[in-house]
Amino acid sequence: MEEKRSINPKLKKIHKKRIFYYLKNIIFLTLFFFISILMNFDIVLANKEEIIKNQINLKLASLKSGKIGVVFIDIYNNDRIVYQKNAYNLFIPASAMKLLTTYCALSNLSPFYFFELNFYTDGEIYNAEALNGNILNGNIIVNSDFNPTLIEEIIYNPSDFLYNSLKETLENYNIKSINGNLYIDYSIHKEKSIPIFPEAWEIYRGEPYATYVVSFSFNQNMIKLIKNQQSIIMFPKLDINPYMIINKSSFVDNAYWYIYDDPFEYNKLVFKSIIKSLNLNIKVESLYNKNKNLKLLSSYLTEVLLNALKYQNYWSDNYVAQSIYYLLNYKYGINLQDYYRNMGFNSIVIDDGCGLSRKNRVSPFTFAKLLSYSAKNGLSNYISYTLPGYLQGTLSNRKNLPITVKAKTGTLNDVSALVGFIKTNSNKYLSFAVLYNGPYTYEAKVLEEQILHIIYNNY
Repeated sequence: MEEKRSINPKLKKIHKKRIFYYLKNIIFLTLFFFISILMNFDIVLANKEEIIKNQINLKLASLKSGKIGVVFIDIYNNDRIVYQKNAYNLFIPASAMKLLTTYCALSNLSPFYFFELNFYTDGEIYNAEALNGNILNGNIIVNSDFNPTLIEEIIYNPSDFLYNSLKETLENYNIKSINGNLYIDYSIHKEKSIPIFPEAWEIYRGEPYATYVVSFSFNQNMIKLIKNQQSIIMFPKLDINPYMIINKSSFVDNAYWYIYDDPFEYNKLVFKSIIKSLNLNIKVESLYNKNKNLKLLSSYLTEVLLNALKYQNYWSDNYVAQSIYYLLNYKYGINLQDYYRNMGFNSIVIDDGCGLSRKNRVSPFTFAKLLSYSAKNGLSNYISYTLPGYLQGTLSNRKNLPITVKAKTGTLNDVSALVGFIKTNSNKYLSFAVLYNGPYTYEAKVLEEQILHIIYNNY
């Protein structure tokens, strides 16, 4: 048999030392390699940011007067601030304010929260053989707390929707006669002392973009008039002479829009027309003190929150935004200003939900950081869905923007804003905000486009 060779213990020890030495060197060299890559990456990134900083600062130097705030945040790189100037200063945000309403609503109500149209009764239903059906001894109460979707831009022919909803409700219970009235429920207004027209909006009174907001609203409390050679088509069809109001209307989007002075009376006229079509002999009244023991007759889902927000942000609709702001505040007890201050945005000032108020104050950093948060909590895709992209919605005329921008605009006298997301040429995802307060709003919009191109091309 062959003898087993024994290894000299000293040689064995030397061998182990050599292996340890080689392993140590390999680990050291590997770490050195990766650290070098990271350092080079940081150096490259720092160089890019220096180029971006110099180019943007050069553009901003051309602004004659006013105050501008800019910030870009790299969402998937630990919220790295790529560029900022006056990012923590407060600005009037104009309609960019709608993004704050959007984020809060999506966070608290969910994207698929359904707006409803409800019919209640405070009475009883009895059989009436002579009528071959039933009699309702009591009133019908219509409720739709701050549902902004009963407008033709969201629901196809909302007049028909209202008519069919009430007709179907009566048919489901085989109601042939009503010993009572139809009441439109505004009780939340009296309970919470809700303003139907915010004080800060007074300078816009009478404008079609500043309509009354009440808990039950139809077609933004406006009458739409389309004039042709033979006649005037009126929507909704009300017991009003259109020739008496067309000269008091505003011409917008190829139609005349008349704001009815009293939204409560306007809604009565809408339902009176429906009642007449249904051959019912009942009155239509407003309800400010709701009986707590109402019975639900029927509930109709009108539209989901996400689609309402899409219309709101695509076309910057103030009525929808303010309705959702009231819904959050007065129905669910979520005060927008308190909500964001509790998130750490302590300096924010919120006076309305749509941005018409010039009392609102928000920093560019608040907007960009909030959009970055949305990417972490799963809301960014929903928010992006509501925003117009290249040559869409309120960006329809902004052909000089990078094609990867999805953003909310904001415009008032002496205010321009653009807030949203951008995907750069190297596939980096950034949130951004550019806010300008000053007299040169046209120049500010040009700057917005130039700054976004600098980011798109260089980061």
